[in-house]
This record gives sequence, structure tokens and C-alpha cells, in this order.
Amino acid sequence: MSEVANMDVVGDATLNSEADIPQEGDDALEGGGDGEGFGESMKLTEFIDEFGDGLLSQVKSQNPAIYDPELDEGTPEYQRRKAIMFGLKRQPFKAQADAVQASVKLLVDHNQHAVVINAEMGTGKTMMAICAAAAMQATH
Repeated sequence: MSEVANMDVVGDATLNSEADIPQEGDDALEGGGDGEGFGESMKLTEFIDEFGDGLLSQVKSQNPAIYDPELDEGTPEYQRRKAIMFGLKRQPFKAQADAVQASVKLLVDHNQHAVVINAEMGTGKTMMAICAAAAMQATH
């Protein structure tokens, strides 16, 4: 492996080993630890204000949304899954049903092996998983 492949670049400084990393008390960290030794720094809010629109545009173009409730509601798959979910003893709320629809669409229609539902405690993740399992069992 070449020496260049092992280098990390931080700001304007190139680090070749741990010995090159500025330590507490070094000149690079003086000035309150604001990154002064590594070139120009900027507050996060300023960074988002300046580059946020461009970043969002890039994220959207590189990671297009797979599920859009307004577009998907007219599809037969959506209607079939909706009927299954609302035939269960406990029906999901609209936001939960959307998460289930998106999860099943990703798993079935886009042939992905897994999906992650990341939400706060008490938002019904287990219920959404049960609904997704019911929808998949009934249709596949």
C-alpha cells in the first residue's frame, strides 16, 4: 500500500501518523480549540446556511425517495396492503401506515433484504413491524 493511501487529510494539514496529530498544548490547538490550526473554520449554522440547499439537492439526486404517499396511493399494491392493515384488530395511524407501506415497498417491490424503522420510544415500531409482516404474508 502506498504512503499516500495511508494519509488522512484534515483541513490544510496532512497527517501521516499519530505523531503528526496535534495534541493538547500544541500551537495548532491554541486559540480555544476552534480549529484555527487546520485552516478556515465555520460554525455549523453558517455552513448549513451557505451550503444547505446544495447539499439537500445532492442528497435527493443520489438517494431518490422510494415511497411517496401521494403518488403511491393510486397503485393496486398500495390498496391491497392498506386493506390488509385495516383488517387487523388494531389499525395503524396514518404515519405508521405510511412507514409500513414504505417498508414493504422497499422489501418486496425493490427486493431489498432489510429495512430499518428508526423512531422514538412509544411510536409503534413493533406495531409497524407486525403490520409489515401481515402485509407481506398475505401478498407473498
